[in-house]
Amino acid sequence: AHFVVAAQEETDLAKQQMDCALLRLSEDERALIHLHYYEGLSLAEIAPILEASRDALKMRLSRLRQKLRGRRAHSGFELRARVVSG
Repeated sequence: AHFVVAAQEETDLAKQQMDCALLRLSEDERALIHLHYYEGLSLAEIAPILEASRDALKMRLSRLRQKLRGRRAHSGFELRARVVSG
């Protein structure tokens, strides 16, 4: 039971840190993250919504992941999984 509580606390902390990191992104960056990871849309589906090419979105998403990884590493906490809803 103790392990389950500790795992839940780690999950809660990870979610809080991810929420804080996402709030520091621009509106366009948050929209891309939300549409791709939370809504499950492909880059081809997002392209007309954000008025950008699929290749441009792919590059933006790669840079955003690096940016978020850097912020997590800087905070001393490493998340193992990509952004998922829930």
